[in-house]
Amino acid sequence: MLKGINPLLTPDLLWAIHAMGHGDTIAIVDGNYPATADAVNRPVIMAPSSDVIEVVTAVLQVMPLDGADSVQFLAKRTGLSATEATPRAQKLAEVLSSSGDMNLDADVLEGSLSKSSFREQVRSAFVVVATIDPLHWGCFTLKKGVLPEPEMD
Repeated sequence: MLKGINPLLTPDLLWAIHAMGHGDTIAIVDGNYPATADAVNRPVIMAPSSDVIEVVTAVLQVMPLDGADSVQFLAKRTGLSATEATPRAQKLAEVLSSSGDMNLDADVLEGSLSKSSFREQVRSAFVVVATIDPLHWGCFTLKKGVLPEPEMD
């Protein structure tokens, strides 16, 4: 165990997040999603959680986002905002809004994707994290950003 690190961030998941570069994506999917089938030549990490939002929140504790359109979600149809989409997207919008982090606001959660578009994103993701979340339409991709440049004296 590590101090201050969410236990959902397993060693394999921490390694993957660290190894990702700016603009790489991580897919975090529910238990209904065919993660192994879509992760062609990509690692699949099994998450020790049945809640996608818990895993996404843990990842966002250590990974910066790349600004607007950094978070995409699977929806029954495209063009939906998070507040009119799935319960998981609504919950993530609430988490982002209440985070207090100026880089994490609900505006980054604008991109609803159709099933075929989402599956294309998963196939090109750096890594796929598979949960056992039983709710449908609980799948997200997150695009890694960069940390702010440190101030020089």
